[in-house]
Amino acid sequence: MSSLSRTLVIFLPFLSLVARRRFWHILFLTVTGAIFADASAIVGVFSYNTLIPAAPGSAGVDDFEIDNLTGPFTIAPDFPIANPLTLQNSTVVLTRQGGSQQTFVLGDLVAGIYTPISLQISSLTGVTSALFTATLNQTSLTLIGGVPVQATSSAISVDLLPASSPSLVPDSDFALISIDTQTTAIPEPSLGGLELGVGFAALYLLKLQRSRQ
Repeated sequence: MSSLSRTLVIFLPFLSLVARRRFWHILFLTVTGAIFADASAIVGVFSYNTLIPAAPGSAGVDDFEIDNLTGPFTIAPDFPIANPLTLQNSTVVLTRQGGSQQTFVLGDLVAGIYTPISLQISSLTGVTSALFTATLNQTSLTLIGGVPVQATSSAISVDLLPASSPSLVPDSDFALISIDTQTTAIPEPSLGGLELGVGFAALYLLKLQRSRQ
């Protein structure tokens, strides 16, 4: 029998119904707080850049870049996903001034940096937004240092919008490709702390109960 089980067996019979309810509430908050730590992890960057600068009398060429900074392209601490991910069924939808849209199918993007030729456009195009979507090939992830986390969803959707002008500005506007993550295991050393905390909660409630009798 674990020390946590022994704590429950020893103290629960001495607690009143109200105190037991408080105890179970504290236990619930303690356990869920230890098990689930919500966070986010950055997979990469979706950016709008200058490919060929404009010259007098001629327009330049801009492009969109998708950086999948996982696995061998990991950069600590900002891009912490150690196992290489594939961004499956990747697409980019460009919205131009006037509201017209065009969809570009990019397929599966493994870890790396991509500047698809299909996403090279004239600097005079005037793109008001760019939507990148993809699906993670896996949701079980490992962060730098060997920390296991779980992506809460395999779906990725990143909307690249102008920061300060009607249209996207090259070499200025970008968006982070991030995912929500959740730890799913209690680290070994924290079990003792959990049992100790539950024991103190039981003692506190027992003392509180006796002081009011």
